[in-house]
Amino acid sequence: MEAESSVRVVEAEPKNEGDMNDDTLPQVEVKVFNKTLLIKVQCEKQRGILSQLFTEVETYDLTLLNSNVMAFGATAMDITIVGQMGEGCRGQVKSLVEAIYAVLRRI
Repeated sequence: MEAESSVRVVEAEPKNEGDMNDDTLPQVEVKVFNKTLLIKVQCEKQRGILSQLFTEVETYDLTLLNSNVMAFGATAMDITIVGQMGEGCRGQVKSLVEAIYAVLRRI
């Protein structure tokens, strides 16, 4: 008998934007499946963004398994990160999303 698994999606929007639409960057989405996280980030191209994102993600006891970066358009990028949650990451997914937004605003 197979155990049921579920996917939980966590998204957060920047707090200062009153009328956001689907085209507003940055966008962050995290999907949780068992102990695996799929992090999708769409943002403007910025120098050094990958190393800062990886550093932030690892502070949440998340082991990076795979990452992919694609440019789309002249000024945007799509970043996908797959990670394995450690015990310290449990219950902190929304906090991780907020931390990713903070990194995107700092650069």
